[in-house]
Parts: sequence; structure tokens; C-alpha cells
Amino acid sequence: MAIVKKMKDLVLFLVGFFSLSVLVSQSIAGRVKAPLLQSNTGGLVFSKSFNSIYDTSMYGRLQLNNGLARTPQMGWNSWNFFACNINETVIKETADALVSSGLADLGYIHVNIDDCWSNLLRDSKGQLVPHPETFPSGIKLLADYVHSKGLKLGIYSDAG
Repeated sequence: MAIVKKMKDLVLFLVGFFSLSVLVSQSIAGRVKAPLLQSNTGGLVFSKSFNSIYDTSMYGRLQLNNGLARTPQMGWNSWNFFACNINETVIKETADALVSSGLADLGYIHVNIDDCWSNLLRDSKGQLVPHPETFPSGIKLLADYVHSKGLKLGIYSDAG
């Protein structure tokens, strides 16, 4: 009995899947005149119809010529490699590396401290404070250092 039910479920699934695929192919056929992927010397490349759907060459024509948002925000985030193993030396060395490698000239100007920079206890006013062992100079002096390199410092915290 269980096998019969499974067979019926499979048949219903296949009929539904086939009907859906026919419906989708008919609706796409009216808009896309060629296959989205075409073979080119053994590899697949995007066809002209795909490129016309996703053409971004007009991007930027409506932008204001004020110097803002010429690129997305680009930079470095401590969490991706260091997680909680960060300190002010790592942040300073990263800022130095962004400048010396030329990445800052390409727009990589954000240095983001992501978590684990603060002490577990807040100060008497309830404010977050940097951990005294890993950030002994404090965030203000670290920010001044990063800013002196022409970079921007970002810092993560949460309501916890």
C-alpha cells in the first residue's frame, strides 16, 4: 500500500513539474529570443540577450557629479580573518598595508574593527570602552592614526 502511495505522489510531482516547466518556458520564450548561454570554443559565455537583460553600461549616467559613491565602500574588516584575535597593532599594520600596497589609492579606504574590541564591562556612564590589554591607547588615538593615513575607521558594536 505504501509503495502505491509513493508511486502516486511521484506521478503527481512529475506532472506538476512538467506543467510548471512548460509554463515557464512559454512565458520566457516571448521575452528572450535566444538561449541565455551559448557555447564558445567549448566554454559557455553569456549571449547578447542575457547581456541586454543585465546591461549596466547606463549605470552612472544619472549619478550626480559630486564625487560621492563612485565605487562601493571598499576596505578591510577584521572579522573575516582575525575574528576576536585583534589588537591595535593589527589595526595599525593593516592601515599601513592598505597605504603601502597602493590599495588605498584604488579606493580601499575603510578599516573596520568588527567585534571583540571592547571591554566586557562598560564605564560608569554606561558607555562601551576599549579593552585595556588589546587597545591600550584607546580608540580615539587609533582613529587618529588611521585618519592620518587618509583612511576611515569603522567600528562595530551591538546593543548587548
